[in-house]
Amino acid sequence: MPWKLVWYCAFENKGKAEDFELYLKSGSGKAFVYKRLVDVALTKDDNDRG
Repeated sequence: MPWKLVWYCAFENKGKAEDFELYLKSGSGKAFVYKRLVDVALTKDDNDRG
C-alpha cells in the first residue's frame, strides 16, 4: 500500500522548524501529536473503510 499524506507543515525558517520539533518531543507536543494527528488519522481511516 502506498503512503498517503495526511498532514503537512511548513516553516519560514530552520529555527522555527527546530523549535517545533523540540516541542513535539516534549510531553505537551506528544499529546498534540496524538490528539491532532494520530487520533484524527485513525478516525479518518476507520471512516474510509466503513
